[in-house]
Parts: sequence; structure tokens; C-alpha cells
Amino acid sequence: MADGESTVVMPDARQALALVRRRLRAEAGDALAPFLRSVLSRPTGGRGLPLGEDHDVRRFLFRLGWLGSDRGTAANARKVDALVTGLAREAREEGLAVGLMLRLFASGERAIGAEPVCGEMPRCQGCELAELCRSRREALAAPEPAETERPAERFVREGEETLTASELAALVLSGPGLSEPRALAAARRLLGRAGSLRDLAAMPLGELAAVEGLNPDLAMRLRAALALARRWSTEQREPGRRFRTGRDFFEFFAPRLRDLKQECFEVVLLDQKNGYLGSQRVSAGSLTGALVHPREVFRPAIREAAAAVAFVHNHPSGDPKPSKDDIELTARLVDVAKLVGVRVLDHVVVGDGGYFSFVEEGLI
Repeated sequence: MADGESTVVMPDARQALALVRRRLRAEAGDALAPFLRSVLSRPTGGRGLPLGEDHDVRRFLFRLGWLGSDRGTAANARKVDALVTGLAREAREEGLAVGLMLRLFASGERAIGAEPVCGEMPRCQGCELAELCRSRREALAAPEPAETERPAERFVREGEETLTASELAALVLSGPGLSEPRALAAARRLLGRAGSLRDLAAMPLGELAAVEGLNPDLAMRLRAALALARRWSTEQREPGRRFRTGRDFFEFFAPRLRDLKQECFEVVLLDQKNGYLGSQRVSAGSLTGALVHPREVFRPAIREAAAAVAFVHNHPSGDPKPSKDDIELTARLVDVAKLVGVRVLDHVVVGDGGYFSFVEEGLI
């Protein structure tokens, strides 16, 4: 999220926090108050509660409309901290107490029997914050399509290029159990909430399924369609493709990597003339040595008799600048490549709209 994006604070913080506390009491009963006191009394003073790094909390605040985005950027982390501070000040509560209640509402706490209220599968029905929730307002405000709106008929009569993104999504969703008009209404809610197809493709399955009119099966069907579109956008460029620069790798892999919420590491297999032979994802998660092992990286290269390899991974924050771990891992992989007789063409970090090339920056 850009630094210039605004963070919205609800006008009545006391009311909102009172509703959160009421729901938590209903969930945890008499165990809530002792749990809160035990955390508040810890000598750390609450400095060990990094809410800005908690995706469940960011997603909860985004759904409510208190946060402009749920992305895990440094700017967003600062905005979450500022939001919690502002809420605490307006409600005359201790900052740690406010943060802890938000986390419990979003993530739950098994130790006290509190289930997540606004977690990956939000329990919107009967939620105390429904009247204050932006997502709920958007769902209610979505226009119901007229009975005469039939995307399927227009698809056949006029072609797919005449349909909006919402109408195309409705065709994917409609079928037994969900009529075309209802599917179109649900698709409009989805696109209205996500803002774009790229953002829609990045929404968690649970959040998709929670949109009024959908369910887990329909959410999976839509995600599968988006995944096919992403793969098609890559595969159509594969035959005979050759890589020469970091931008070549970025343009090829950005469609499949830039919107992922975790780091993924791809090894690219190349021939003697840097022609594309294939690629394989060898890790998903942190790029530490424990998860990206040279054995797994070079196994497909040896199996396919690749003359050269390149490494590509993404940064979910959007900033392609390599970390210390990235640099150390690259140096280790280059050393192993020399031992097995495989040339390393580059290591490219994919960000949101930009990239970092280890070769172009003189690190390989």
C-alpha cells in the first residue's frame, strides 16, 4: 500500500471496542478477563505484539474499512500501529488492551475457547460489528441485476469482449444452485470489494466463500479459473523464448508470482543459447537455507540436462530489494552451480511493478 493511502478510523471508537469486547465475552465467557489481565501484566509492556505483521489483524481491519489495504507492507504495519494508538486514545483504553482485543477478534485464542470471528472464514451472521463493517455495507449496496441481464446470451450473440469482468465471473459461478442473475450479483460484490481482477485472484478462499451468494465450492471454481488465466498468460509466450536480461525474467514470471502472499522460489531451466526449457517451484515460504536447499534447486537441472539455470522469487511486500538471506543464498547456489557444471544466468527478485537483477547489480 502506498504511503499516501488513507487509514480510516471509525468515528465512535468506544462503541466499536465495546462491541468487540461483548462478542469476545460471549465467546470466552469468564476466561476472557483473566486472560487479558495476564497479558497486560507482562513486563514487556506489550512491545511483543506486532499487529502490523499479523495478516489476520490486517485483513480484519481492512474488511471493516479501518485500513485501506491488507497487504503486508512496512507502510501498512505503521498504519496499523497508528490506528491502534488512535483507537486507544479515543476510547480511553490502554493500547495493548485494544490491540489484544482486535487480535482475539481476528485470530481467536484456543486457550480460552475464543474462535476467530473475523478470520479466514468470517462469521458475518450475527456479528456485532455488522452495522459498522464496510464489507457488509458493500454486499448490501451491490445492485441486483435485472432479469433481462443474461451474460450467457450476450456471450454467444456478441462475443466475450463485450462482457464486463463481473459478467465473465458470473458465467464461471452460475450453474446448478446459483442462477445467472444471482451469480452476477455475487460477482459484482466480489469485484466491488476486490477492486481489480489481480486483487480478486489474491483474495483467500475463505474470504471469497464468505461473500454473500458464494460458498467454498464456488470460490474454488473461481480461483481455478483465475489460475488458468494466469497460466495461459505465461504459456502463450513460452515457445522458443530466450532470456537475455533481468527484465525478460520479470516479464515472464511476474504474472504468476507478483500477487502471491508468500515468497516462492522458482528455478528456470535453460539450454546453451538461454532458451527456455521449463521451470519448477522448489520452495514456498521463507527463503532460508532450511527451505531452499541446493539439492532441490539443481535436481531438475541435472535431470533435464540443462546447460544453465536462473533463479526467480517474489517479495510479497512489493519491494524487490534483496534481503541478507537472499544474497547469502544466491552466493551459495552459485558456488554449487560451479561444482555441478551448470551456468547461473541470473537471480531475479519480482516486486510489484519492478524487479531486482543480481547480474545487473553486479552481485553475480
